[in-house]
Amino acid sequence: MLLKPQTKPTSRLLQKALSLVLLLSLLLGGTGCQSAKGEARLAQAVYPKSVPYVADTKDEALYRKWYEVKEAKMAKREEISPAYDSFAAKTGKVILDPAEENPIYSPLSLYLALGTMGQLTEGQTQAEILEVLGQKSPEDLEKDFRLLFELNYQDDETCQSLVRNSLWFDNRLAYDKDVLNTVGEKYCTDVFSGKMGDETFDKTLRNYLNEATHNQLKDQIDERRFNPEDIMHLYTSLYFTGRWKNEFDKNQNQEGIFHGIKGDTDATFMTKEKVDGTIYNLNKAWAYAMDLEAYAGRVDFILPQGDATIEEVLKSPDFAAYLRNPEALPFYRRLVNLYVPKFDIQDDLSLKENLEKLGLNRLFSKDTAEFNFIKDKNQPAWIDQINQNSRISLDEEGIEASNFTEVIMNGSAPPPDEIVEFKLDRPFILLVRGTSYKTIFMAVVNQMN
Repeated sequence: MLLKPQTKPTSRLLQKALSLVLLLSLLLGGTGCQSAKGEARLAQAVYPKSVPYVADTKDEALYRKWYEVKEAKMAKREEISPAYDSFAAKTGKVILDPAEENPIYSPLSLYLALGTMGQLTEGQTQAEILEVLGQKSPEDLEKDFRLLFELNYQDDETCQSLVRNSLWFDNRLAYDKDVLNTVGEKYCTDVFSGKMGDETFDKTLRNYLNEATHNQLKDQIDERRFNPEDIMHLYTSLYFTGRWKNEFDKNQNQEGIFHGIKGDTDATFMTKEKVDGTIYNLNKAWAYAMDLEAYAGRVDFILPQGDATIEEVLKSPDFAAYLRNPEALPFYRRLVNLYVPKFDIQDDLSLKENLEKLGLNRLFSKDTAEFNFIKDKNQPAWIDQINQNSRISLDEEGIEASNFTEVIMNGSAPPPDEIVEFKLDRPFILLVRGTSYKTIFMAVVNQMN
């Protein structure tokens, strides 16, 4: 059973304490065919509906309805196969380069994008995607995709976790409508058709993405343009916002030093003293998690023990186990003196080479990529690049993060007595778990700006 969340008056505006924005685009390179003009919306996704949140002090019946739906969604997490956590672990240890200043990566955005590509490919290309995602069949992939989509989608006064999927086709391309209808229905995807390279179609794309991400990535999105040689783009976006369950008090902030990989820098630490909390033992690291209000997710801080390095932690079996189920590892209830630095970090990653190391190769070759939605089998099409651009900032109210990924195709017992200090004054790993409590964002914080 869920514990009853703390309630606040619904008239209070939702404070943006945790805002995560992911944007994934997949650009299919090749040569367009069949001349046509204009643009159209070929399919419109149907997104999950959320039950409005009402504090129990205002309407007990409506609150109970919200609570029961939330409890059912929490129980449904157990239906997600271990494949997603394994994917997050194996890609995280390859993609997050501890030698970089502050690498940031979103496993959820990449998983959903590749999952959609699994529906748009066939033959050995599809088999490679399934292998990388850890799925045995397209049907298993579809089940996990829908669960991750549904459980990471919430829109009420306690949390906004909004996932959107969209395909953008060159209207000169002869495509299989049955395949696109299947993707639209089973993978909650909006489908558009227009002239690649046309400013009007570019503007439609930018307006759509800015709305999907609440303008959190406006500067990056306003640079998006379709090239005339492109024949398809796929975009996956995730906007996430919520509140800390227990916010930091600005009056308790302390100035200190962060010992980064490029040297010491001044930092402002947000502090809490003698918090009754749980410390997890990952053998080579300690972990502590901060919950978000009303079960909207949580943020995990993982600090290497002793001389252990970030790289050793990422590659350790305990890190993968922690992603799957933190409670499976040893943990201790302690009074925690917590020190969390305020920061604002940015990063950009090129993922193609890393995915090739993981076994995804056929997608990147015009000679081997196989796409089932293209009617003309002589039409060259391949993925050229997969990149991510990300930003995460953290303050007293919570965490705000944005990610732009571009894939170019072209009971509580009495409090304990022992007090431990959990001070994030040196490189650490940051995990953001969304409403599904699966890891939707991971980063290595090596340096303060």
